[in-house]
Amino acid sequence: MGCFQIFIKNNVVFSPTIRINYCMPFLATIADELQSSVPYYICTHIRPDGDAVGSQIAFTRYLNSLKIKAFCVLTHDVPRNLQTLIKDTPCIYLEDMGEDNVGALITLDCADLTRLPASFKNLTYFLNIDHHPNNPNFAKHNYVQNSFSSTCEILITLFKEVCWNFDLTAAQALYAGLITDTGNFSHSNVSANTFACAAHLLQCTHLQPYTIIQSLFEQKTLAQIRLLSLFLSRIQLYCNEQIACIELTRDDYIKTNTQHSDTEGFIAHALTIQNVKIAAFIEYNENFVKGSLRSKSPHLAVNQVARQFGGFGHICAAGFQCASQTFSRHQLIQSLANLIEQP
Repeated sequence: MGCFQIFIKNNVVFSPTIRINYCMPFLATIADELQSSVPYYICTHIRPDGDAVGSQIAFTRYLNSLKIKAFCVLTHDVPRNLQTLIKDTPCIYLEDMGEDNVGALITLDCADLTRLPASFKNLTYFLNIDHHPNNPNFAKHNYVQNSFSSTCEILITLFKEVCWNFDLTAAQALYAGLITDTGNFSHSNVSANTFACAAHLLQCTHLQPYTIIQSLFEQKTLAQIRLLSLFLSRIQLYCNEQIACIELTRDDYIKTNTQHSDTEGFIAHALTIQNVKIAAFIEYNENFVKGSLRSKSPHLAVNQVARQFGGFGHICAAGFQCASQTFSRHQLIQSLANLIEQP
């Protein structure tokens, strides 16, 4: 019986009908190029979420299991609830990395080089694994598949192909990525493979899903609850109550003794309002504005609106960051309203 696994190397995808007798998992194709004497820095986008941190942790541990020197690159804006996933994973803080570092970069869950720290300019981009659409394939090796719900789902699939026996810490990190990027398996990006990947984690380890849920969602500080209360009080509805918009300022974080990462998951509350189809969360800083956009349906492609403000993202989950002087809330609401009104 022939092998029907796609062979991918150096951005070239060979049709399984052409290479029917040749089968090599993607991770196996790059294994020969990994050097034990060179450190690999596993990084992700700024302001990382569960999928970003989870994939970082898992891939760092995968390389370590191959006797490859690898470090999970962290920034101080990693949310508190995600820091519990790190355990004994070798890590290095971005602030502790000098400009004369020697090694290679592996980027995970990062759609664009602009979302990576500028201090990486002296390192080579060896590998890029991502599930965001329009990823420009900026590394030597790229595995970009936007049909997956998360980068963690991609990694689980790739790990299964090479039969990696991941440990409990890696499994917990991967599961965290699955549930955060799918809204606990409630978003439209969930597929049969998503559930198969979750089942694989449970079958191969002593993973207990409820402990991950408790760690991620049930350990909020009183300050975070007060910030959430403020967030909910700021909800404004537009377009016949089909668009919810929330704004927070730098002073709001100072007054509640919180930080930007404490708002992770807040925008989902706005989407639970009856009749609301799109939610927009706008954060104002001194020099820039950050926007997070979410929609309930793939028919409402909020990433199209994010691009108008220099951003990107998925169809139902996107974001942007732009200079304060170029941002117009009226323009944003109008663009979102156009999505709803289009046939």
